[in-house]
Amino acid sequence: MKNVQTLFSTPTVFIKLKGYANGNNPSSKNAYNMAKQPIESGWNSAGFKGNTIEEAETWIKQNGWIGLDHCQ
Repeated sequence: MKNVQTLFSTPTVFIKLKGYANGNNPSSKNAYNMAKQPIESGWNSAGFKGNTIEEAETWIKQNGWIGLDHCQ
């Protein structure tokens, strides 16, 4: 995952998405749409710092998903 930062010429921000963590059952009807939802408020604010690579990796191990934003 550390190589993700090399894909963009600007800093990469990791945003926690619900994924299939916290009781989001992958077999339910709306699971995929729910999985794509950010779980952190303020993620679209200019000052949002996002998560570290280590925090993102931990979240993925818990069946969470990660969204990326690369700011200028």
